[in-house]
Amino acid sequence: GIRNKKKEEFTDLIRRDLSSGIEWGYVWNDATVVNKSGYSINNVLVVAKRVTKAGDEYPEVYWSKAIADGATYSFEGVMDSHSSGLDTSKSVLIGIYHDEMRPVEHLGVSDVEGTYKGVATQMQADGSNIKLTNDVQLETRSGKGWAVELNISGLNEPIELTADILLDSSAHAFSQVGKGQQGHIFFLPTAAYGWFTTSTAADEGDIFSFYVEKKR
Repeated sequence: GIRNKKKEEFTDLIRRDLSSGIEWGYVWNDATVVNKSGYSINNVLVVAKRVTKAGDEYPEVYWSKAIADGATYSFEGVMDSHSSGLDTSKSVLIGIYHDEMRPVEHLGVSDVEGTYKGVATQMQADGSNIKLTNDVQLETRSGKGWAVELNISGLNEPIELTADILLDSSAHAFSQVGKGQQGHIFFLPTAAYGWFTTSTAADEGDIFSFYVEKKR
């Protein structure tokens, strides 16, 4: 279609006009995203990485189902576990991923199979009450009777999800055994991101937002 034939023109047409940053407070810190792109952005992942002067890195990831045009969205309680060392902070790097900027290539199951490593941050689904961040590992493979199987390790509760279809390089997956376990994953050529929930987190209204990179 025209999106593939006119990639540069199409990118310019939908180029996002987003600004982001972290507001450091006395009680808690907020990460904000301002959308002035002229359209709503959907399935939004924000990656923030605080780097201290000593070179230590503290990544967190936050999730929003959508941010409307003209809206300012706040993620509340970010970086709280290390805000006491604010005066030693070197920088905070923020990356934003969403549906409207994902590549047009359609990845198949064979393209997304493999091992991914990264982090997952527990938070309320509405963007409030950011909690702990954990290192996680994602294993993907083709399943028997399913398009793709997802196994996430690194948390107190193992996550095993299956999806019956991989559509537009994304999958909505559910657990066949664990109540409350589900997630939505979006694949890039060398990474993946999205959200999932554990049985315990679902009871509390929490999700885990994650960003992982594929290991070769």
